[in-house]
Amino acid sequence: MSKRTSPPAPELGSTAIRSELNALYGGGAINGIATTPKTDVIMLFSDPIKGEKSGYIDGAINNPHEELIFEYSGDGQTGDQTFVRGNKYVLHHREYGLRLFLFRAVGYHNGTATRTHCFIGEFELDPEEELRFRYARSKDKDGIPRTSIAFLLHPVGDYYNGIDLTKPDSEGLDTADIPLPLTIPGPDKAEVKNSPVEQANAHKVHRRSPGATVAYRNETLLVHRFGRQLEQKDHEVGSKIIKIPGANGTLRADIFDATEDTLYEAKSGTSRKHVREAVIQLLDYQRTVHAERLCILLPSRPIDDLIDLAHQVGVDVVYEDDNSFERINSGQSPNIT
Repeated sequence: MSKRTSPPAPELGSTAIRSELNALYGGGAINGIATTPKTDVIMLFSDPIKGEKSGYIDGAINNPHEELIFEYSGDGQTGDQTFVRGNKYVLHHREYGLRLFLFRAVGYHNGTATRTHCFIGEFELDPEEELRFRYARSKDKDGIPRTSIAFLLHPVGDYYNGIDLTKPDSEGLDTADIPLPLTIPGPDKAEVKNSPVEQANAHKVHRRSPGATVAYRNETLLVHRFGRQLEQKDHEVGSKIIKIPGANGTLRADIFDATEDTLYEAKSGTSRKHVREAVIQLLDYQRTVHAERLCILLPSRPIDDLIDLAHQVGVDVVYEDDNSFERINSGQSPNIT
């Protein structure tokens, strides 16, 4: 097998047509996920105009940590998406030693039908496999509901935010039951190597916040640990995606336990700010998702005053204690003195 070359990244915010990019990095002319055996680059092409027609809805998603998380649709226009071809290489890009270059379509080349693509930056999936993607309910190019893959991309260093990166509204399912991605296919054996990314200076370059990344990862891992415990008790566990008419984007509740008819909102800390945010979010979700019980999920026990705050509006509290989870229902006293 010939060794892959490691060409430098484009300048952040620069534009090019696909044939020019293929000449630099390899890859085909059609698929949104462009892989090649010649270089260590996987090009990810996002097109907010044409993508939806083929069942692809990409873009930045709302999250409480103000860190860019770009949700990128997996490959496959019809039927349920699976981890084959480009999807497999994106999922395990770390194991394969590959870099992910994200491009966003921004216009047309010289009045033709050829799209012009803007380089947003190098992205990566989380080191924890269970945080690399989520399953979503969407519609394929024929309008048929299906299970799709949504990769959760995080910027490697700086990225370009001089264009709109938000996820467009779609005519997909307004409220969907989404299974947690607890089972992930393994990678093929491959040689792993590290490659530095070229540092670029560009107008409207966003500087990434490491603190936001840590908070996001801690919260998501907490959700998966608790979700596994519920599944071990044979609970039917998933999530809820909520689309509000007239609003941009969607809301996502962390866990919905269909067996207990309980909606959970997780937070990475136990401060007053964390607890208040979780309570408000649950009350907001309940207007659309009619759950029997509401519960906040925390990494440790909060002070009794905050437990009482949640109980005042009928919200239960679950917190992690060593390798187990403790629950204080709103009917129970937190023993405030």
